[in-house]
Amino acid sequence: MDSNGKIHISYLYEHFTIVSDIHLRYASNATGSWQVETIDDSGFVGEYSDIAIDSNDKVHISYFDLDNGNLKYANGVAGSWEIETVDADGYVGMYTSLALDSKENVHISYYGWTTDTITSFLKYANNTSGFWNTEAVNSGGKVGKYSSLAIDSNDKVHISYHDEANSTVLYAAATAMDVSVSPAAHDFGEITEEQSSSAIEILIANHGVNSQQVSDIILSDTTDFVLDLSGGVQPCSSTTPSLTLGASHCTVTITFTPSSTDSYSAALNINFKDPEIPDAIVTLTGKGKSTDGDDDGGFCFIATAAYGSYMHKDVNVLRQFRDNYLLTNAMGKAFVKYYYQYSPPVADYIRENENFRTATRCVLAPVVYAVKYMEWLILFMLLLIISTFIVRRRVKQV
Repeated sequence: MDSNGKIHISYLYEHFTIVSDIHLRYASNATGSWQVETIDDSGFVGEYSDIAIDSNDKVHISYFDLDNGNLKYANGVAGSWEIETVDADGYVGMYTSLALDSKENVHISYYGWTTDTITSFLKYANNTSGFWNTEAVNSGGKVGKYSSLAIDSNDKVHISYHDEANSTVLYAAATAMDVSVSPAAHDFGEITEEQSSSAIEILIANHGVNSQQVSDIILSDTTDFVLDLSGGVQPCSSTTPSLTLGASHCTVTITFTPSSTDSYSAALNINFKDPEIPDAIVTLTGKGKSTDGDDDGGFCFIATAAYGSYMHKDVNVLRQFRDNYLLTNAMGKAFVKYYYQYSPPVADYIRENENFRTATRCVLAPVVYAVKYMEWLILFMLLLIISTFIVRRRVKQV
């Protein structure tokens, strides 16, 4: 019944003497007298129809396509009938029940079964996202006949239906649309440069009433952070995974591999196809740590063992030489990594033997002196080279 109290009826028309004459019809007395028209005559269509009227007195009808085993939908919103196939997955569309929510979105409950007719199920469809979402609400046996759907003031869906296997009436209620991404942020802390952190798992979950489609998963920094779509307990495996009804979820993992000792930040953007669902952003941070970074002296293992303290002034000279000269170029970094790999056992041996500690300090003394006064040493060497060049020229002239 519309806002003016006029009647609207959808029904199946079947001509008993003409087998092919089966179609969906619609009747209304909105004009003051009964008007009848055929909406869909594309085959054996029109069984199990249900009808609803929106706030503009426009008609919406759900019905069954017997020829193809599909759920179909027709509406007169545009002034003429528009027909769509809502669900063609299996043999579905019997016993439809249709209702409109506060935003005039269409919700339909209906019955379907497997091709061998052994298992039946209750299904639900809506177009709240601007496209049709379809879900199996209950597929636990012979269920789903005679469904009736209603929507409350909070747009929450309620469905009653028949459980044929147990001869009972069942009731299903959908929760509100709810998609979550967790964690929202993660700090990897300090990770040694060019080494990988432990992977963290990002969970994308759908707790709502609709199937949701992720339209993209984008990582802003793919140099120092690595996204694995096939990681976690239930991998998404794609940048566009589908999240079905019923606490469906999928996972991706991210690792942090800093290329230097800088601080890093990145964003994992998870975008949803439904415009009503806000895109999610996971903030990622981390800091690169030098390859020497430990309490035993790091790069200066041997010097620390020889002088007895990581804070000794000569050890500090060598450490500054590492930071200011060796770690600023590829060859120096390679040397530091090699030293870091093979020097700890030597340092342990020196630390336990006083004679070796003394001998090592003697060997390191000229190195420390050269490093400490490197600028003067370089200037001296440059003056020596220039002087030698001048003397050689004069000798040749003589």
